[in-house]
Amino acid sequence: MTIPWASLIWRTREGGRRRNEEASRELGRGGMWLKIIDLTLPISEGLPTWPGDPVVRLRPHQEIGAGSDYRVSAITMGTHSGTHLDAPCHCIQGGPSLERIDLNRCVGRVRVIPLGDLQPGAKITLEDLLPYEDALQNGGMVLLQTGWSRRINDNFFTDFPSIEPDCVQWLIDQGITLLGVEQPSLHVELDSLVHRMFLSAGVIIVEGLANLDLVPDGAMVAILPLRLVGADGAPARAVCILDEDVK
Repeated sequence: MTIPWASLIWRTREGGRRRNEEASRELGRGGMWLKIIDLTLPISEGLPTWPGDPVVRLRPHQEIGAGSDYRVSAITMGTHSGTHLDAPCHCIQGGPSLERIDLNRCVGRVRVIPLGDLQPGAKITLEDLLPYEDALQNGGMVLLQTGWSRRINDNFFTDFPSIEPDCVQWLIDQGITLLGVEQPSLHVELDSLVHRMFLSAGVIIVEGLANLDLVPDGAMVAILPLRLVGADGAPARAVCILDEDVK
């Protein structure tokens, strides 16, 4: 079998610590390199989860040896663990489940709104987004960069930046089709309301993204959830794909 790329390079930070959310892969193909930036939180036992949600467990089910030639593991986790996509039925009774979401709306060029490293309890207001009105005039996929993914072990679920309802309606009016955030949810106090506003307007919600500070505005991004039939959401692998000429 011919492998369709020349090399596969997994980059890690100095010190040799391999972390999925900080790594990128480069696939050589002819005279073009495709650089992959991982926007996904790594899933492992101990991954913080929303209070009351199932904890993440990854346990050996079958090991090599002892009568077996292969290893199999068992995974237990909630549908909204780590980087994940919300289906409308997550907050809307009778809403479409995950498998009915059109994946064409989960892949495309993104508008990145760089809000900096927001502090605990911050409010994302219309005033914060109005400077990007021209960039959002064609709607599409929008990512809010807040730096919150770096606080995964620091009040991640209690003091995350909240998107105010007037800001939500403004984004809907711009015609956005997908909103991706680093926060584990959308609003500390009015979470259900904000979710219903977006989902009832047909906006796809992706939460728990990482490395958004590495995503250039206008870059190609793919956010693909597991194909769980009848589910209210699912973990997703999110990547940014950059084209670079080889010199």
